[in-house]
Amino acid sequence: MTRTRQQFLTRFSLQPLQIDDHKAEFQHRAAVVIPLFEQHQQLHVLFTQRAPHLRHHGGQISFPGGRYDAADGDLATTAWRECQEEIGVTPDNLIGALPKYVSNSGFAISPYLGWFKQPPKVQPNPSEVDFTFAVPLVHLMNPQHHIRYTVTRNQRSLDVYWIRWQQDYIWGVTAGIIHTLYSHLFGHTQTAERT
Repeated sequence: MTRTRQQFLTRFSLQPLQIDDHKAEFQHRAAVVIPLFEQHQQLHVLFTQRAPHLRHHGGQISFPGGRYDAADGDLATTAWRECQEEIGVTPDNLIGALPKYVSNSGFAISPYLGWFKQPPKVQPNPSEVDFTFAVPLVHLMNPQHHIRYTVTRNQRSLDVYWIRWQQDYIWGVTAGIIHTLYSHLFGHTQTAERT
């Protein structure tokens, strides 16, 4: 095990924090994989960009994942199944899980951290995924890159996270889960506020 991975796993042994940004009641269960791998002695996170023709969240940046199916048995199985369906590979190991993240649209999303022993050779499913890309974990864990906007919809104040990467933005649930991971690893939340 490399020193970089060992340092990450040591930090991840913290007790889960309860992140209270999203307290909406949920109607649906879903699960995602946060795919991690090491390349050039640096940890990376793999993302997908959803196919633009999809009815829900087309073109958005996301983690592999989707809605729970009763045939799965548990949410970890959902995450692994969806990962296989979307990018053609699954992680070698499950290394942890984060608290459920309840989206503003009513999904309770269970994020699982999946470890790839080698950089994954993905085969994106064109019916679901436009392409994949990786971002260094160090960039994602820099709180200066985390921006929280408060928006009002239907007389409710909602927090929406944004994280810039090159010319694109990771936002919404995906950015919120990244912020939860940051909060879990470093024991506190810190964002730039925008309204």
